[in-house]
Amino acid sequence: MWSPEPTPCKENIISGNHIHHILNKLSDGGGIYNLGLQPKSVISNNLIHDVKLNAGRAESNGMFLDEGITGIVVENNIVYNIARSPLRFHKASKNIVRNNVFECSQDIPPIRYNRTEESNIQKIENIILQQNISNDWKKLNDIIENRKDEFGPTKQF
Repeated sequence: MWSPEPTPCKENIISGNHIHHILNKLSDGGGIYNLGLQPKSVISNNLIHDVKLNAGRAESNGMFLDEGITGIVVENNIVYNIARSPLRFHKASKNIVRNNVFECSQDIPPIRYNRTEESNIQKIENIILQQNISNDWKKLNDIIENRKDEFGPTKQF
């Protein structure tokens, strides 16, 4: 639902996915897209990369948590090589973002808050890496290598 109204959606788990080279024609989405009130849901241990700029007017992201999103924990994900923010909230309420690795360029925020109060998003021990910094690229590759068994096939990074 496009609102914070209660729905039957709850306690969902999105975990262990390798999502890449997506949204080549469409826009206003993410490698993972969620909408509405989804209490006690978890997005964890996903590897998301290679989301480029597209022809649409709205940006695409690694993860896009859209209108009314409330009660979600986003944890232990790795998101890199995204043309815009690795994570975007739109009209969100209280959510937790912890222990993620977000890589982005210096002029792009790791988390974008569209019509969302930043104070509603509890951020805990996330790692933010910068594109085009060789030491950060090495850190990112080391993290992926150490965690590769948590994701689907990772041959294309």
